[in-house]
This record gives sequence, C-alpha cells and structure tokens, in this order.
Amino acid sequence: MANIKSSAKRDEKSKELRARNRADKTGLKTMMKKFDAAVAEGDKDAAVSAYKVVPIKLLLRQSITQPARV
Repeated sequence: MANIKSSAKRDEKSKELRARNRADKTGLKTMMKKFDAAVAEGDKDAAVSAYKVVPIKLLLRQSITQPARV
C-alpha cells in the first residue's frame, strides 16, 4: 500500500489501465480467432468483416487514451 497520496492515486490509475488493457487484448484475441476460423472455413465475407473490425478497435482505443499532440 502506498503511503503518499499521489502514489496511491497512481497505483489506482495503473490498476484501471491494466484492467482496460487486458480487456482490449482479450477482445483482440477473440477477433483474431474469428478471423482465423473464417479463413479456415473459407468464408470470405466473415473473414473480411473480422479483418476490418480489428484495426478500427485498436485505433479507437488509442485515440481515446492518447489524444494527438499538437
């Protein structure tokens, strides 16, 4: 447990970010599995739709958590 208030805040923030990152990684892995399964089955439409969703989710997360520097 942190003794300094700012250190405690930072610890709490890092826990929140860790949980968010784990959720994002899990979702990404799921979408990759769906893509691989669609390719293995030969379902081109499902593969294309799964392939398009993955980069969009990654870009949305980055733009929310890391705004562009000006």
